[in-house]
Amino acid sequence: MEYTHYWRQQRDFTDAEWDQIKKAFGAIHEKSGVLLTGPSGEPNDPIICDDGRIEFNGVEDENNDHAHETFIVEKIKTSGFEFCKTACKPYDDVVTGLLLYIDHAAPGAMSISSDGNMSGVDWETGRNLFESVK
Repeated sequence: MEYTHYWRQQRDFTDAEWDQIKKAFGAIHEKSGVLLTGPSGEPNDPIICDDGRIEFNGVEDENNDHAHETFIVEKIKTSGFEFCKTACKPYDDVVTGLLLYIDHAAPGAMSISSDGNMSGVDWETGRNLFESVK
């Protein structure tokens, strides 16, 4: 399944927005209970959440195949158009929760769309995670 989320970054995030986004990512991740790893999907690859970017993936190991494409969002606008194919794997909940939080914390910074129904069941868990940290 090629279930994908898309966003177009319109501007850089301010320092205050970025600090909020990083903090919210940590809270969303913790509340989700989803195992995350860094960009490679390998179990010991560290998640990146620093002053320049957030990068994570699901975990892929001998027990599961929960990794797909790496989610990346950067503080400074680069290309503008980005996407992440999650294939509805468990880390999708963290991706959707974080995208909703970014839209809330940094109005006008990104436009977001998805192959899923953003107001329906496809984003329900992500929406619940967002609501729990906003």
